[in-house]
Formats: sequence, structure tokens, C-alpha cells
Amino acid sequence: MITPIYIIILSLGTAFLTAILSKKSEKLPFVMVFTAIMSITAISAYWAFRFIAFKDGSMIESTAGFSAPLSIALKVGIEESFALLVINLTALLGMPHVFKLIKENGKYSAITYLLYFMALNGIVMTRDLFNYFVFIEISSIAVAGMLLFQKSGKLLKAGFSWLVATGIISIFLILGAITAYVKTGVLDIDTIVAMNSSGLGTGSIAAFFLFIALIFELKPFPANRWAVDIYKSAPAGITAAISGAGMTASLFALYKFLPVLGPSWNSAVAVTGLLTFVMSNLLAIKTENTNKMLGLSSIAQGGLATAVIGLGNILGTDTFFIAGTIVAVHAVSKQGHRYGANQVCKRTYWL
Repeated sequence: MITPIYIIILSLGTAFLTAILSKKSEKLPFVMVFTAIMSITAISAYWAFRFIAFKDGSMIESTAGFSAPLSIALKVGIEESFALLVINLTALLGMPHVFKLIKENGKYSAITYLLYFMALNGIVMTRDLFNYFVFIEISSIAVAGMLLFQKSGKLLKAGFSWLVATGIISIFLILGAITAYVKTGVLDIDTIVAMNSSGLGTGSIAAFFLFIALIFELKPFPANRWAVDIYKSAPAGITAAISGAGMTASLFALYKFLPVLGPSWNSAVAVTGLLTFVMSNLLAIKTENTNKMLGLSSIAQGGLATAVIGLGNILGTDTFFIAGTIVAVHAVSKQGHRYGANQVCKRTYWL
């Protein structure tokens, strides 16, 4: 079976070659990035098929010839393959927007787009707290880059707010990783859970820092003005990528890291998600700006999926199916926004 590291190698290699080879051509960067994203999507579809049709077990690849926790571990199972397929299909459907970006802003906008989705793939596959931090940083910088390429005053302000907010999230995340390492001596999440089935525990400062980072990545109410500004001002292609694919990766990260925090944090996650779902929908009803309405609907759907994940101790094995259905429907609805279905979405913002 194709190993997970090939997605990272393919993305980085294509980005490097695109920067070197496509100096004057507008078509070559598009062809190279399109080929890379199509290949990554095909790999994730192949994984999903294998896990569903042949019941293959999860695949964990450790780098540098060592096993976790002494190396970086990337895992792909049926759950990861589903999240990756949603993310990479979103990337593939966004390629018409990438062609427009290349014509307006040059080849580096396409490279930024590719690296953003590479980072989202890494967020889903990594089993290591520090490398989750690395992929979060890459995705945040890539989003800021896509915004700044637009050369718009509103987007400059929104992009700066995005960098500040994600910088604060990164601080909490790295503090959580450091304190978790001090407490457990490892950063591999499977090892941490194996050491203690209750995770880091209720009173753990490491769990608190990680909780803040994971939740704020999902733009919860009321700390989401920085994300709403992006959704309101950015082109449809960028907002669809951030809300459809970015939300999927962030929700999957919460799903897989919640056992590290411990079951005592489930209630806090569920309450935060429900509050975000209710308040974002109420705010969406009142707004007249279609883009803002769609942005608030994305945040609301993220809140609903967050609540489902928080109720995982009650829902049991159905948790991933329910949350995954919400994520898939949300990602599809964002494609409607990208291709100009604003009026339809305005009447059905809850989708």
C-alpha cells in the first residue's frame, strides 16, 4: 500500500520544481500543481477504497528508521482516509480558482495553495504534538499568503488579524506540547494515551493549553471575528478552501487529540460546540451580507460537529459517522458558494 510520506514528498517536490521550472509560463504552474493535487486525491481515494473494500488495518509510518516516540509517525486508517478524501477533493475542485490566481498574481499563489493542502494532510495524519504544531504553522502562513496575494486593503487587514490570531493559537499549542512533554516524556499521542487511559487529566496545565489551541482553531463563538472577516472579504475560492477543507482538518485534529486531554474535557468541548452552533446561526439570520452569512454558517457547522465530538463518550462508535456526515455535507455546500450559488446559499445558510 502507498505510504503516507509520499503525500508530503509529492507536495514539497512539486512546489520546489514549480518555483524553479515555471519562470515565464502561466500554464506550467497550473499543470504541475493540478497534477500533484490530482495524484494526492487519487492516493486518498485508493486508501479509502482499500480500508472499506478489503478491511485493511491502519497503516502507521515512522520516519528515520525508528518507531514512535523517537520519530515522526504518520497514520492512515479508515477515518483518516475519509478526512483526507474530503480535503483533497476540495483542493481538486478549487483548481479553476487557482488558474485565476496564477493569471492575476503569478506562480507563487499556486505554490501557496498546494502547500496549504499539504499542511492539512499532515494535520490529519500526524500522531505527534510537535509536528501538529509545524503543520498548523504552515497552513496559517499559507492562508495569509493567499490573502495577501489579493492586494486588497480589507484583505490586508483580515490577513494580519489571521496571522495574529493563529500566532496566539500557536503559542498555546507549543506551550501545551512542552508541558505535555515535561509531564510524560513523549510527544506521541498514542504513547501518552497508552501510559494513562485518562489522558493528561482535568487539572493538567498541558491539557488546558492544548484545549485552548484545538478549540480556537475551530473559530468558536465569540472568539471568531478574525475568521468572519476572512469569510466576508476573501474570494469565494479561498473561503471555500479555508472553511471546507480547513474546518475538516481542524475537526479531525480535535477528534484524535481529545483522548490525550482525557474524558473529563468532553463536556467543555460539547458545550463550546453547542454555544457556537446556536449563536452563529442566530447571527447569520440577522446579517444581510451573503459572504458573512456563509462564513457564520461554516462556523456554526463546525460548532455542531465539535459538539458531536464532545459527546463521543455518549454516542460511542457512531461519533465519527455523525461528525463525518456533517463535515462532508458542509464541504459540498462550500463548493456551491465557490461556483456562484450565493442566492441559493442565502436561503439555505444552515447547509
